Amino acid sequence: MEGAIGRVVNLGVTDQSATEVRRIQTINLIALFGMFFNLLYTVWLAFIDASELWPVMATNGVYVVVTALVLVLNTAGHTSAAMWLLVIGSWFDLVFATLLVGPPVFLFLLVLPITVALVAREGDLWTQGAFVALSTALVLLVVLVEPETADAIRGTSTETVMTVLSAICTALFIGIVAVYFKQVADTAEAEMVVANERSEQLLLNILPAEIADRLKAGEEGIADRFESATVLFADVVDFTPLSASMSADELVSLLDEIFRSLDGLVGALGLEKIKTVGDAYMVASGVPEWRPDHAEAMAELALGIRSHTEEEVFGGRRVQVRIGMHSGPVVAGIIGDRKFSYDLWGDTVNTASRLESHGVPGEIQISVETKDLISDSYRCERRGEVELKGKGPAETWFLRERR
Repeated sequence: MEGAIGRVVNLGVTDQSATEVRRIQTINLIALFGMFFNLLYTVWLAFIDASELWPVMATNGVYVVVTALVLVLNTAGHTSAAMWLLVIGSWFDLVFATLLVGPPVFLFLLVLPITVALVAREGDLWTQGAFVALSTALVLLVVLVEPETADAIRGTSTETVMTVLSAICTALFIGIVAVYFKQVADTAEAEMVVANERSEQLLLNILPAEIADRLKAGEEGIADRFESATVLFADVVDFTPLSASMSADELVSLLDEIFRSLDGLVGALGLEKIKTVGDAYMVASGVPEWRPDHAEAMAELALGIRSHTEEEVFGGRRVQVRIGMHSGPVVAGIIGDRKFSYDLWGDTVNTASRLESHGVPGEIQISVETKDLISDSYRCERRGEVELKGKGPAETWFLRERR
């Protein structure tokens, strides 16, 4: 039963905002229970053979149809139409029931103010206020028109008048309180959405979107092996002596300006910035989602970095970069549970780092493995064998330009 109710309550819910989802669910819930209680009341009247109350049963039957249409409208995405139909249908159902039956149904009118306050659109204070005022006016109208209470008022029965006035004040009070708390809830929900978006953006600044989604889904110990990916390292030439002549603020500002410009190039090509270490900038292509053109995409980035740093001025200075690239298998993942980050491990990472550190200022030094992957689209020039620290001699090439 709980599952069935849940499915009905969620009719029409797709990818709306949390506030709109709550509004749709509230409308569905009110319609569902309105339908249930009216059916229950109609069945009971039929069971006791209260044929003289057939107008009440007819009114209830009409309201059941109205609530069914409310659910249909919400399912079709017409939430505003569903809201208006529910509100107007509830008004007429309760007013007619009260006029037909009398005081026994009178207390149901108190449901009107809180119902209309809950289903109004977020931030629409005027509509909510108008709903509450109209609902309270209907309560007063019914009191004045319904024979027994009208006669009592004309007879100045103090007890009855107090009852009537209490009902009216209660309806107004319930409506005002409902509107107030709905406004508080809407404001809190909006603030929560903003805070959640900020947290989401911070998380995406630390981790790739795919990895962040896996973490939020509860996955632990994320580690993936990629048989072929490309890793790039770039660093600022002569950064150590340059940093010695700068203040701390100037140094950080310079690196920030350089790395922000590189971030833009990386993002435009859909690659993954891994980290910065000092003045070194590390990028990966083909992770966390593999792509067959990982080497070519990285070649495009390397050429973009070189031309960008040659043309631009950073902090009033011109800088030169040294770049190294290598392609091969890598392991990527997250380790630790505090200040974690997405990182890469393996010989491919070490080789790319050595190609950069043993490279030539202003040049893009690549391994033969990377050259073989991009040579159809990019012109490369053989440099020869270079002694790489910790690895020995390795054949290296310079990436020159796109063919």
